[in-house]
Amino acid sequence: MGDIFNQTNITLTCVFIFTLIAIELYRRHLRSKDQPPGPWGLPFVGYLPFLGKNPPRKCTCLAKTYGDIFRIQLGSWPTIVLNSSAAIREALVEQSETFSDRPDFFSCKVVNNMRSLGFGSYTPRWRLHSKIASTVLREFASPNKPTTEKIIMMEAEKLTEYFLENTHTHFDPHEEIFLAIGSVIYQICCGMDKDCRNDKGYINLIKNTKMMQEFAGAGNPIDVMPWLRYVIPSKATRFVEILQTLIVSTDTIMNEHLQTFDEKYLRDVADGLIFAEKKYCRSPKKNQGITKSDIFSTLQDFLGAGFDTSSSTLEWIILYLGHYQHIQELVQQEIDSVIGTRSVSLDDMGKLPFTEATILETQRVSPVVPICCKIFHATFWSKDLDPM
Repeated sequence: MGDIFNQTNITLTCVFIFTLIAIELYRRHLRSKDQPPGPWGLPFVGYLPFLGKNPPRKCTCLAKTYGDIFRIQLGSWPTIVLNSSAAIREALVEQSETFSDRPDFFSCKVVNNMRSLGFGSYTPRWRLHSKIASTVLREFASPNKPTTEKIIMMEAEKLTEYFLENTHTHFDPHEEIFLAIGSVIYQICCGMDKDCRNDKGYINLIKNTKMMQEFAGAGNPIDVMPWLRYVIPSKATRFVEILQTLIVSTDTIMNEHLQTFDEKYLRDVADGLIFAEKKYCRSPKKNQGITKSDIFSTLQDFLGAGFDTSSSTLEWIILYLGHYQHIQELVQQEIDSVIGTRSVSLDDMGKLPFTEATILETQRVSPVVPICCKIFHATFWSKDLDPM
């Protein structure tokens, strides 16, 4: 009797699994009729197992078979890959609004319920949010602002001193580069300080940012396979916990600025956001539904967006200059001949063509977020593509 019962359970399980697979294959067949061509994937995980260790290179190979515009399934999400400058230009410029929305990934929904600047839905409210953020950045973080240049040059000098102190041995510059870049961003956003490395808020922000990067550096699998949060709930819980620590850090900064805010003397980006909140949130005709929480959350986007990308770019430049020392020598010769012994300033832009070309070539060869460049930034989300 027991054997018959076990055999029946196995049969029912197999039938259930086969039915799910058949339904998924049928749904994909229906969706693919009006979609670009692309490779088939596996049920539930899509083409993810076949992307390998270098997804951008794999996408380049797929383009040779399916063309510059093709479709792959990333877990539960159908994704269109754009693999040529012409296709990207058409999406970004000619049909920009169609491809400006965000997919409702788990991580996007967790971040301020898709009302943040970086992960928000493309709506009139978001467009106003973007306008406010751009205005504040131009006011306090513009490269031609004397304060901004002073902060950058000060951190550059500290980083140079650190390098010179360690010329006698091998060392990893990652930590100091990360602190220097973070210090620039933190001072622009939260106030200038001669040594913000002793600032408790800055130390906590660095710690929390690193935790987020280590956790989400390889991507959040729950985003493309949302059913995983029921299989490995600890993954989703941990993401929320780390995000909450970042929110607490930025909320603390904003609350401290509120206590000393003076609209006649705006000190930094945080003050600029407080001023914008008073201007827009209290005017129903202007605010497009934007709230105080929406505007204040912009600080999280500003602080989180620049740390890793800027520091990684600088690390790649140092790595390449160390490997191609003849290029390093040419860069040094140009700087010596044009600049001399003084410090380089923003006024020197355009006077150092070889140095600028070296920086740009490094960014071309080693983009710091290639998967985003090739799949998520060069692959655009359209509301016509619905997940299963």
